[in-house]
Amino acid sequence: MSTLSERLKLARHDADLTQNQVALRTGINRATLANWEVGRTEPDADTVVKLAELYQVSLDYLFGRSDQKTQIEHDNEINRRRISQVLQGEDAELLDFWQVLKEREDLFLLFKQVRELDSADIKRVIRIIKAIEDEEEAGNRHD
Repeated sequence: MSTLSERLKLARHDADLTQNQVALRTGINRATLANWEVGRTEPDADTVVKLAELYQVSLDYLFGRSDQKTQIEHDNEINRRRISQVLQGEDAELLDFWQVLKEREDLFLLFKQVRELDSADIKRVIRIIKAIEDEEEAGNRHD
């Protein structure tokens, strides 16, 4: 089974759609869709684009070029790697904080545009976030 066929089926399942629902929404014959999902045949490029839009996944994901389903996931992973590289050699406290920060989507959104920041600015932003978090923790201890 090809990567495309596996990813088409997985993306459909993740979108919580049946083959019949996809057929109704796209006009694709259900049997044709089934053949694509088992790897007997492959859809044309325009149809793959249509399915990627329906399933809300990237073409890179469907073709197996990335394990990130969306461009946002891909960009976030690149940003996480860049920040980790920038922080190499920093003090242990800042590195420990980064290990927590990178798993918190609510705070990680602050780094959406990290590619535009230089290394010094990235470190500065992390220190500011850490100071805010430390202040909130201290306030919660006094409550």
